[in-house]
Amino acid sequence: MPEPIVKRVDHLVVRVHSPEPFFSTLTRQLLLPVAWPVTTNPFYSSGGVHLGNLNLELMQVGQQSRPAHLYGIAFELEPYEVSLPELEARGIPHTPPAPFFIVDDQGWQITAWTNVYLGGLLDDSPAGRLFFSFSRRASQTTWERTSLPRPFIRRYGLPFVYDTVYRHGMAFAVEYNPSWRAAHIIEENTHTGLDVRRVYEITIGVKEYERAYNCWKALLEPHPEIRKGIWKLPDGLHLRLAQRPTSGLRRMILQVGSLNRAAQFLFKHNMLGKERDGMLTINPASDSGLDIRLVQ
Repeated sequence: MPEPIVKRVDHLVVRVHSPEPFFSTLTRQLLLPVAWPVTTNPFYSSGGVHLGNLNLELMQVGQQSRPAHLYGIAFELEPYEVSLPELEARGIPHTPPAPFFIVDDQGWQITAWTNVYLGGLLDDSPAGRLFFSFSRRASQTTWERTSLPRPFIRRYGLPFVYDTVYRHGMAFAVEYNPSWRAAHIIEENTHTGLDVRRVYEITIGVKEYERAYNCWKALLEPHPEIRKGIWKLPDGLHLRLAQRPTSGLRRMILQVGSLNRAAQFLFKHNMLGKERDGMLTINPASDSGLDIRLVQ
């Protein structure tokens, strides 16, 4: 049996026109704990909230023509020196590591985190196939320059990746500089508001189901597959693959301490949606149109 390369889902990405209003709804009305405040970087703006077993990042990047929507899933893998050769062996397209540089308070350039973009999990566009081909052919120096905040890259680099390569959704891996993460990301649970304990399930839609299923299965082995297209990760998170007309992340189910208390809290704030089969929905009008459901 192969050794697992996926340790957990580190965070989900929601693309928004502007992070501030939705961030305020989540932290001030729903009282979700702040993972990091809304900040502006050369390439994008984002704020994060903590959901127990992963973070939710609200990100503005590139040309956002759609309403706020679940867009990206970021995995924490085994260290890249172990996991990247294993991705190769399992036939999962990926880029070389792409560092994200920042300048600290003393003026030193440091790597805050390093991303590896993944292919095959969501339907790859022609631009995506060209992107992976370029990333594999480029020298490490050339590839790392794509993370530098130069005017051309700010305009055509990351926005191109989000708007053209991954038009409908993105899957990637992230590896943090441990000292940077310890200083900038807070992961503390609270039991106020909705009292979210963890993300229970994420639904991922794919157009070409069998092809995508084979890629997801290869990525997630040997984590248990409860039934075809539903995997359970060590922290209890379920990843559900579903056939849809277009690919992308579709739905998030949160586990709360008390469904009755959550219903009262949402009703008080005029945010209660439908109630059925032991599940609540948050009124889509109050959470920017996202499909967020609650179970106990």
